[in-house]
Amino acid sequence: MPAKKSKSVKVVRDWKRAPNKKTTLATNQLHEDTTPYIVETPRKQRASTVAANRKYAVEFVSTAKSISTGWLKTFNLENAVSFGLPEVDDRYHIWRVPLVKAGTKDRIGEVVIDAYTSLISASETTAPEVLEARLLGRNETEKPEMKSNGHPTQMQASFVRNTVILGDCEQALLDMPSQSVDLIFTSPPYYNARPEYEDYLSYESYLLKMRRIIHNCHRVLSEGRFFAMNVSPVLIRRASRNEASQRIAVPFDLHRIFAEEGFDFIDDIHWVKPSGAGWATGRGRRFAADRQPLQYKAVPVTEYILVYRKHTDKLIDWNIRNHPDQQAVKDSKITGEYEATNLWRSSFALN
Repeated sequence: MPAKKSKSVKVVRDWKRAPNKKTTLATNQLHEDTTPYIVETPRKQRASTVAANRKYAVEFVSTAKSISTGWLKTFNLENAVSFGLPEVDDRYHIWRVPLVKAGTKDRIGEVVIDAYTSLISASETTAPEVLEARLLGRNETEKPEMKSNGHPTQMQASFVRNTVILGDCEQALLDMPSQSVDLIFTSPPYYNARPEYEDYLSYESYLLKMRRIIHNCHRVLSEGRFFAMNVSPVLIRRASRNEASQRIAVPFDLHRIFAEEGFDFIDDIHWVKPSGAGWATGRGRRFAADRQPLQYKAVPVTEYILVYRKHTDKLIDWNIRNHPDQQAVKDSKITGEYEATNLWRSSFALN
């Protein structure tokens, strides 16, 4: 694709209201909007000079407010809470969005947003239950009924009905209640592996999309519940005979994201695909013909099923003993034969 002509974009510095002092920035690169919400930017809206210089995903005050509004909606607090003036902290690369009681100027907390990824930092953002307590004047030290070992007496049953949602899962997850899902299993699109899949501008943008989805899944998944993802390395075909193809180890990059987003690694299951699968990539054909050792490439006939558990200090037995529907626990027992190893063949997967 031919390179676009360089364009000049004039940006007025935020920290000085001096219309005569302007900075001109030149760019000739494609820029992908990495914000998780669609925000219509007014023509006269100005980006923070710091945010623009550091190439943050969140550049505008309105974007920071929009992300915070989406977070508040997940807890039904959007009508009870308003915003102070968001500020970017370039020392820690975050946005701080003050939260105030609607109709007053009483500050009750803040939302902290990672400026590079646009994800909300759960550990630094004021907890929803704390916001509710401050809005209603409750005692913030009150805690739910606990046993002597410090664990709640019972798990919360999911009240979400079985529903089919058509849309971008990153956006759909924002409308789901927290801890309302008991199991997540997904097979996301492979990065640019086929033309019919979404074409990402870069592998980094693909991983950022996956991070946002995993981040949102962590919020809706119940404590100690499981997240399984079917994924495999992908082959980027060479553009010409003078170039080499590239194989990207996607599962290992996703593992790092899972760990950083609060999941514990449980299992790596290897799914053996049906006979003949993998040969379509062309790997191994050259070696089969010439038999030169340096040309050897194994034909990929497996995919990963990575299994993670949402981090908790409770053992799995706790989930079983404290499940609100003990009859469902009894009915879920596995009878008959089962696969005891982590090598699953397609015939088993289809049964």
